[in-house]
Amino acid sequence: MLDRIALKYVYDSQAQPYEAKYVLMKAPDEEGLFISSLELSINGDEKMDIVRNGLLIIFDENEVKHFTEILQDAWNEGGMQ
Repeated sequence: MLDRIALKYVYDSQAQPYEAKYVLMKAPDEEGLFISSLELSINGDEKMDIVRNGLLIIFDENEVKHFTEILQDAWNEGGMQ
């Protein structure tokens, strides 16, 4: 769900050319790759990282306010007021 919210954030932010990419990793005790996080960046400058365990890391203070609004909208749409 957090991925969907993040991608909505990217598409709703017309002012900046965000890039979103999944990061694949392989644990030492696993044979296959798995998605470890979703990274959002602008021109190679990472702004946000959504880690698979649900942890959200925001690297840029200016992103916090806008992303908070997107999260609140998603919460309201889900009927979880």
